[in-house]
Amino acid sequence: MSKWVTAWGIPTSYAVEGIGNLMEDTTFRNIFYSPIKGEKVRIRFTNKYGEENVKLDAVSIAEWAGSGPVIIPETLKTITLNENGNIIKAGEELVTDAIEFDIEPGKDYVLSYYFKDLTRISTGYNKSPGSNISQCWLGRGNFVNEREVDLKKR
Repeated sequence: MSKWVTAWGIPTSYAVEGIGNLMEDTTFRNIFYSPIKGEKVRIRFTNKYGEENVKLDAVSIAEWAGSGPVIIPETLKTITLNENGNIIKAGEELVTDAIEFDIEPGKDYVLSYYFKDLTRISTGYNKSPGSNISQCWLGRGNFVNEREVDLKKR
């Protein structure tokens, strides 16, 4: 028998309103560390504090190359959004489809996700300098299936 367990998460809070919360044609890339082993993954996205629906256009996972917003391309896997759709409704969560992907304890991985349309991000986390919560990069364009996010395109 197998069961789903949470291996990584970021404490979410209400994001401060402002122009910086509006994203369009933007890829986010988060680094996460796994303390456990697994053969499948699925990702839970939250829009807990949102007042508008959020549309996810693409999601992927890969091993981190160890520096910057760079992945190891041969480990890249697309995470599908077929079972529950790609809309995170206001005040709710969305769980992606489960995919085959080997997770090893002690390794760092990259979760990339892309918003094509103008999107208000109302649920997020504050990362202060020196914080070890999670490294995150974002770049203009869809880099979900690319080796590196082009940080010059903002």
